[in-house]
Amino acid sequence: MSLAPERRLVLFIHGFRGTALGTWDRFPVLVEGQKKFQGCDLVFYGYSSKWQRTQVLANDFRDALDLLFSQPRILLQATATESNRASDFRFEEVFLVAHSMGALVARQALLDAFQMRYPWTSKVRLALFAPAHMGADLLRLCMQTLAPFPIPVSLAAHSIYPCLHDLVPTSQTINLVISRAKNLDPLSAKTFSAHGVWIAAHDQVVSPNAFPGDPPSKTIRGRTHISMCKPTNVSSQAFKGLETCIP
Repeated sequence: MSLAPERRLVLFIHGFRGTALGTWDRFPVLVEGQKKFQGCDLVFYGYSSKWQRTQVLANDFRDALDLLFSQPRILLQATATESNRASDFRFEEVFLVAHSMGALVARQALLDAFQMRYPWTSKVRLALFAPAHMGADLLRLCMQTLAPFPIPVSLAAHSIYPCLHDLVPTSQTINLVISRAKNLDPLSAKTFSAHGVWIAAHDQVVSPNAFPGDPPSKTIRGRTHISMCKPTNVSSQAFKGLETCIP
């Protein structure tokens, strides 16, 4: 949490078998002292990413977002910096930083929020790392996230973990998300369009194809699907990329 809050929140959401902090590695350390992040609160959202379909995960994430916007003090009351907030404290900007399956979950949550006419949707910005919103190679995804389990286990994972059905490039879920996105009103479509998309040069997991309405992606060199969102220093492409999304 920021010691000088400016009503801006950077919210990180991981992907399949990721963890709230482990996925992002040194991100929370590197932002300290960086001008772009001064005044920003940081939240690393964790969830059980294996045993439910992505729409169920999106419902929970949508509810969490609504709570963050409508009653932020519930989140902040357990932190040492809560006393710095005005009684009417509200977030005016939320930057959703999503990796892999987290991008699909975030987009499903936003689509529902648009449909439910939540007043905060225009305050959201998307920054996506190796997004799986156009699908993924499930075998390679499982081989990387289930290592060091053998290939037969990875092959069986598709039937074990329900959420993986939604990551098939031709899945009903992905087709529905694309269809709903194309039918958004102009203001919602602008919000739904990512402010930045980054793919890894050596990513063999997610489809690199652009989601309709998103800007062209940028490539992070020398990185894989897993390592691309683990910057080692403030000069790393991933870190510099996220900085460009923060005004």
